[in-house]
Formats: sequence, structure tokens, C-alpha cells
Amino acid sequence: MIEKLRSAINKLLENTRPTPVDPTKFTDPVATHTEWSALKPGGTNFCTHRLRNPTPYTYEFRATLLAIIFYSLFLAFGSFMLVIGTNKIMGRPDSVKIQKENAEWMLAGVGLAIAIFAGRMLYNGTAPIVFDRRSGIFCKGRNARAGKGRILIDQIHAIQLISEHCSGKNRGYYSYELNLVLRDGTRIQVIDHGSLELMLTDSKKLSGFLGVPVWNAI
Repeated sequence: MIEKLRSAINKLLENTRPTPVDPTKFTDPVATHTEWSALKPGGTNFCTHRLRNPTPYTYEFRATLLAIIFYSLFLAFGSFMLVIGTNKIMGRPDSVKIQKENAEWMLAGVGLAIAIFAGRMLYNGTAPIVFDRRSGIFCKGRNARAGKGRILIDQIHAIQLISEHCSGKNRGYYSYELNLVLRDGTRIQVIDHGSLELMLTDSKKLSGFLGVPVWNAI
């Protein structure tokens, strides 16, 4: 019985363990000195971004409505906990006395932490991700056009697609990462979400726009 259980566990681990990537299949010397592990571990089990084409010269990854709702609900929940906890604290005569075991302070503190975390997710998740052919610049982030987080499009050598198995509450899931590979083999993460079909569709469109190949290691 124990041996059968151990065998089942080992089989499950084998199924979730990533298959090593053979970069030689891409027949490109840059691929052989490019990393093939997740650039930023972690991800989501739903689509957070879609590729849009607002002008003939630009492509943009924009946050999906589902992602914005998801981040906003967490922000609202944390803010609600913060307000409730704060109101209870302010209504107590001895509210100046802070005690670690005080439930009101704990409620307000947890609410504040959730609100800050969700606010940061919303802020970062809706940040601009722009490929501009007219200026020849790729920008990611709200301060990218000022210099940080932008590169010349001509430096982009390929688009890399890789998958990562993430642990979930009930079961694990796969998240798919789209990275830019530069001429020197360094990588820049663009997006990371859980829809394989949409990731493949958007990477194909982006490949045609940039004129670079897709290295699909999913």
C-alpha cells in the first residue's frame, strides 16, 4: 500500500516537473546561451493581458477586464477591513492603548496589508507595455519613457515562450511567460498568465509585427 502511494506521488511529481529545454532545436547560437527557466517565478491561472493594435505603428499589451476586476475586488476587500477595524478602534474609549491581542487592531492591520498588496497589483498590472515602431522603442512601466524599462526594438532578437507549474490551493496550474530575448541573450519579461491559447495567438501577432521568431518552449 505504501509502495503504491509512493509510486503515485512520484508519478505526480514527474508530471509537474518541467521538461528540460533543448535550445539547439531553434538552430540559433543566441538560444544556446539564453536561460530557459522562469524569469520571474509565479503567475496566474487566467489571462491578465491581451495584445492590442491601437495604431499601425504600435502594439500594446493591456490588462484584461477580468484582471482589473480581480485586483479591484482585493483592493475593495482590504479597504473594507481597514475601515471596519479603524471605526471599531476609534469607537473604543481606550483606543489609544495598542495591544497586540486586540482584534480591532489586527483587523485594521490585515486590511491595510491586503489593500497595499492589491493596490500594488492593480498599479503594476495596468502599467503600459508598448511596442512603438515609429520611435523604435519598447517600453514597459509607467516611467519607461523616461529611460527606465525601455529598450530599442532593434535589440530584440526573439520572443521566448516558457511554462511554469504553480502550486494552487486545490490543485496546481500552469502559467505561461512571454519574454523578449535580446541579441546578447539577456531576457526581459513582458507578460505571464494562464491562457495558453491566447498566449500563442498574441505571440504570433507580435512576432509578425517585430519581425523576429517565436522560440516556443511550452
